[in-house]
Amino acid sequence: MKKVNLFVISALVSAGVSAEDHFYMGPNATYQFWDKNRFVSGADDDNGVQLGLNLGYEFGATDSSKYAAEFSVQTSASDTNAEADEYAFNYYTYFSESSFGTTPYLVAGFSHIDMDRSVVIDQSTTNATLGLGISQYLGDFLELKYDMRFRTAIGDHATGQVHDFGFNVALNYHFGRSGKTTPVAAPAPAPVAAPAPAPARVAPAPRPQPAPAPQPVVRNVTVTLDVLFETNSSILQNLDDAEFQRMADALRENPDVTLTIEGHTDSAGSAEYNETLSQRRADRVKEALVTRYGAPENRIRSVGYGEDRPIADNATAAGRAQNRRVVGVISYQVSE
Repeated sequence: MKKVNLFVISALVSAGVSAEDHFYMGPNATYQFWDKNRFVSGADDDNGVQLGLNLGYEFGATDSSKYAAEFSVQTSASDTNAEADEYAFNYYTYFSESSFGTTPYLVAGFSHIDMDRSVVIDQSTTNATLGLGISQYLGDFLELKYDMRFRTAIGDHATGQVHDFGFNVALNYHFGRSGKTTPVAAPAPAPVAAPAPAPARVAPAPRPQPAPAPQPVVRNVTVTLDVLFETNSSILQNLDDAEFQRMADALRENPDVTLTIEGHTDSAGSAEYNETLSQRRADRVKEALVTRYGAPENRIRSVGYGEDRPIADNATAAGRAQNRRVVGVISYQVSE
């Protein structure tokens, strides 16, 4: 048997969760600082609370981000001169594909504002909005958003003259997302009646058979791969070129060797998404071995097991870190 060079190195693979395309809805509130240039002399009021409602649609994640489009309405709740109604359309870009935990985002869009004509110069303005914020999931379906937004008027009379600033918070319920799933046991098969025994028959004495030839036995060796990803992403980073090259060389030089790349995650998020994320990461490792290091593609298989095969306790941060891993199973034959 040819000698196979094996190596074992540690893994640190981050896990995250993403959501399917779906609608969401929820209330919002803004503490608004109005630009004094909106108001006639002596009637300016910079502060006001706006309350409203969001209706949005979140798009499925890519490798590193996700997106949402949202329509919202707001009206004044404070007893001030700055009474206003706002209708807005905003587009969100999240800086992570994760839909659990905490994720920063960029929001941009347009709005139309109607205000009390007795105290403002322009009763209606069209505005452009830009802001930064944080999305934080409180469970499988409930999301808390809070951000800071800058708004400037782009209408005919107030372009470049009116600039508002506000702190916004929203609580959204997401419809159609996959929560954490519980495996359902398959039903037991129905019993099958045994066939009636055949009539007994005397068989001739068997001829002596030659001893069977030795059969090859498949041996498996599991190695942990040193692979780093960005948080909640399947993009490879900081590969150990020497170790990956040795693995590719071992596969090329030993035609009886095969390699299975296994992806694993911790238990955060839904089991369905964890399986998808682990498969994507295993696929990226296989792709790197083939395209960057020249490993034979026909002897490499990639499979994602999600959260089903933990090696440590998912109740602790240290345990979850150990469970977020990519391993390789090298198989080769020996004769016995």
